[in-house]
Amino acid sequence: MALCDQLAAAREATRDRLAAASLARLNSPDPETFPDDARFALAALPALTTRPDQIKQLRQTILNLALTGGLLSEGTWPAHPQPLSTVAQLQNGYAFKSEWFSTSGIRLARNANVGHGQLDWVQEVRLPEAQATEFERFLLNEGDVLLSLDRPFIVTGTKVARVCAADLPALLLQRVGRFIVSGSLDRDYLYIWVTSPHFTAQIDPGRSNGVPHISSKQVEAAMLFVPPLAEQQRTVAKVSALIALCDQLEASLATASSARTQLLEATLREALAPALELAA
Repeated sequence: MALCDQLAAAREATRDRLAAASLARLNSPDPETFPDDARFALAALPALTTRPDQIKQLRQTILNLALTGGLLSEGTWPAHPQPLSTVAQLQNGYAFKSEWFSTSGIRLARNANVGHGQLDWVQEVRLPEAQATEFERFLLNEGDVLLSLDRPFIVTGTKVARVCAADLPALLLQRVGRFIVSGSLDRDYLYIWVTSPHFTAQIDPGRSNGVPHISSKQVEAAMLFVPPLAEQQRTVAKVSALIALCDQLEASLATASSARTQLLEATLREALAPALELAA
């Protein structure tokens, strides 16, 4: 029985290494070997279905593929990335004084309010409406993408949020940045990029999850691929569908392994099909 336990542990360790290696090759794709790597990942499906952290890695793989054109089988993808500053700027919030804060009036979007994907108003401060009229250029709009500039990378992900109608009216406070985009950049595509390893690795190359502060200049200097708007929108739609499948897969971890494997197979085949079609 002790020998059986050892064999089981060795099999588990081998499976984990296989899963990590498979997704690692896709996260840093080599154009010459990518089709073979994609086929290998599909063949290794059972090793990729066992733990929530593996699903998290799969999400990152999808984002990496998306932002390098790997999810699209047709269209025009740029050969080189460009600085964000060529298509967007990051506006810093205003340094509202704490003595101005009130329990009523317009909410101020602070670092404490920037969550993952949305604003969290559990801890809120406000500015009297009469005083807020002086700061109209810091008023937020529905759909704005906000990034925390203090400790933006935490264990649970990047602190970046989308502004929705229920958040308004609200003003932008210091050390929170708002992306102001040109007509050549889709805000949904921008949001995917900011939440991806492509952005994180440039701002926090050591992946320490401990960068205390970042500046708007650092963010604007980061590089991204800017395909035509149609390709950006198709990429966003593809990512949304695949991430939804990942959410289902994560929820299914408590179900039978066969059903879980079938769902993951559908997800990976959907993600990798364009690359395999191009290589055929």
